[in-house]
Amino acid sequence: MSLSCQILASFLLIFIVSTKGAAPENNVVWGTLGQDFNLNITGFQMNDNINDIRWEKGKIKVARLKMGHLKETGGRYNVSTNGALKIKHLKIEDSDSYRVVIYATNGKNILDKTFQLKIQGTGTRGVPEWSSGDGVSRRVLPGPTFKALCRGRVVRVPTGSLVRVVGTELVIPCNVSDYDGPSEQNFDWSFSSSGSSFVELASTWEAGFAAQLYRERLQRGEIVLRRTANDAVELHIKNVQPSDEGHYKCSTPSTDATVQGNYEDTVQVKGYEDKRGAARRSVLALTHEGRFRPGPGYEQRYRAGDVRLDTVGGDGYRLAVTRTLASDQGSYRCVVSEWIGEQGSWQEIQEKAVEVATVLIQPTVLRAAVARSVSVAEGKELDLTCNITTDRADDVRPEVTWYFGRSPDSTLPGSPVLARLDRDSLVHSSPHVALSHVDARSYHLLVRDVSKENSGYYFCHVALWAPGHNRSWYKVAEARSAPASVDVTWLGPLFNASVHSDTPSVTRGDLIRLFCIITVEGAALDPGISLCPLSLPLSLSAEPRPLTDQRLEKAKVYKALNVLCRDHWSLSTGRMLGE
Repeated sequence: MSLSCQILASFLLIFIVSTKGAAPENNVVWGTLGQDFNLNITGFQMNDNINDIRWEKGKIKVARLKMGHLKETGGRYNVSTNGALKIKHLKIEDSDSYRVVIYATNGKNILDKTFQLKIQGTGTRGVPEWSSGDGVSRRVLPGPTFKALCRGRVVRVPTGSLVRVVGTELVIPCNVSDYDGPSEQNFDWSFSSSGSSFVELASTWEAGFAAQLYRERLQRGEIVLRRTANDAVELHIKNVQPSDEGHYKCSTPSTDATVQGNYEDTVQVKGYEDKRGAARRSVLALTHEGRFRPGPGYEQRYRAGDVRLDTVGGDGYRLAVTRTLASDQGSYRCVVSEWIGEQGSWQEIQEKAVEVATVLIQPTVLRAAVARSVSVAEGKELDLTCNITTDRADDVRPEVTWYFGRSPDSTLPGSPVLARLDRDSLVHSSPHVALSHVDARSYHLLVRDVSKENSGYYFCHVALWAPGHNRSWYKVAEARSAPASVDVTWLGPLFNASVHSDTPSVTRGDLIRLFCIITVEGAALDPGISLCPLSLPLSLSAEPRPLTDQRLEKAKVYKALNVLCRDHWSLSTGRMLGE
């Protein structure tokens, strides 16, 4: 209706329009309380091509006519042979929105329309009627208090921005409501890269509408307009290119008695170039036979429960992917097809694809670091710390493994494992190696009683595990530290000397025998040299022997010890008694 008004009343106001060219309020119908009512479909004619008629009240299905057979879901509702909804004995609660959806025998949706049913009361009093010079007669009937809001035409496209991967198909729906004139409306599409100056793209009613730039793509079928209802259309652009990024405007030519409302709407499309290529692959399918079929490369993940298809309500499906990988990044499309069974075989009659979402996989940040260079004395303890840095704050568990190698570029699979802390905090190590952690980000490796064999390069490898489906675990990230260079140093031997006598007491003039005992600690002697305790007899007048000097060079000490172990020296009054 072309009236712009907002009416507040304590009575029911009915407009009876007699002016030529005016139209009643669109899709609003009136019924009388307590009377039977037929909700007719304006402009619809029943024929043999009609397969299914469904009526809904609000969100509840109330009646259905399938292949000429009535299937009632409510005691007071049924469908007549012309497709109208019949309601017995109208009640106040029958005032609601009613939707009818009609399908052809080929499965195509040919009508989807919503009516607003309003209930008026009855009475025995006289009904006043008045008119004015505008040619509109008005009748006032008793009824409930209500608020009426009159609006004009409304054109809608998706809100926000649409993001599509280059090389995929772009689908933009557009619909119009609250309009006057014929039920089937026409649509014009235009495009602008900047949002200011638009170029004609495609039209449902004018063949030569498109600019020369797009006519070739229209002829090749790369740009298609598909009507989904009398008041709705979809713009399809196959193989989207970076040049298709911009603003798309949907317009409807006016069929209204007066210009009122909005006649166009615009949506912005942003292109996303998939660096890995836009090749499509099937993830998971529910076939027309009711079987799940994972796509190539997804079989194992499907069996593990990491890729599954969940139902949402009665007609919704949700793809759930856990343990996401970098290869899961890209655009996701839902393809729906309808099949019919004929003479024991199935045949696909229609298919529709919808771009669902573009998914970007954010990699988990994980770093491991140890000291770059460490020096430790032989026989001491080696203590190394592995510090972990990550951006994961959820329920992840670390697994820490220490490796040893002779070169800084040693590969982990071929390097000996010194110790490992698994994700259950159990330590696996040898007796002389210990692994512990002070907190969730620092892990200590302790090697006891090190020797030259422990010189080399030490690596810390960290893996993060997260809980998955059916109490399983999966690895979300792993990292290896730079090699820590460890040098075990030799500090040289430590000499100890002591003197004693085998004669407990002597008198003046007697001979006394003194023995010098030399021992060595911490010496890494050359092969073939045996180290024996040294007993060197000396007289009271014997001078200190240079062979007992602890400051001798290593080679001279070895030589002296070797000689003293073979030869026995006995000194008395400064004279050599024998060899």
